Amino acid sequence: MRAGPDYIRGLRGHEVSMVFQDAQAALNPVEPVGSQLEEVILQHSDMSLRNANRMAQEMLHEMGLPDPKRVMGQYPFSLSGGMCQRVMMAIALVLRPKLLIADEPTSGLDVTLQAEILERLRRLVREQGSSVLLITHDLGVVASVAKKVGVIYGGGWWSGPT
Repeated sequence: MRAGPDYIRGLRGHEVSMVFQDAQAALNPVEPVGSQLEEVILQHSDMSLRNANRMAQEMLHEMGLPDPKRVMGQYPFSLSGGMCQRVMMAIALVLRPKLLIADEPTSGLDVTLQAEILERLRRLVREQGSSVLLITHDLGVVASVAKKVGVIYGGGWWSGPT
């Protein structure tokens, strides 16, 4: 399938969004995380910077980050891996995409934080009516969140029970 850059750009945000495996590497290291979240909002709406800032803080709060106003001014390197992952999820979910592609969203996180992030993801997706394509090697994560399962193994596609 071929599509031009303008078409692809139009899909990003409201239609499709992505959470990357290594959130700290996916975030811009020289820009505060709040600016990165505001940029996504401003690129896809006619919202004022003030309203985008408010929306960004609300999303960080929904993702369970303490003191969102302070977090907005921090750089990715000053945040823990779990905090960066929650910022990345806030960026991915702020525009309420129809499809969220999540590539190993809990890898490298402790079990408690993993459960918290998965629960927040479940809740937000349920409230927003989105679908999730979850890419993971962790069958425990699959068992806790998936309604339908497909496994790629040995070059083949295996569909599990629904």
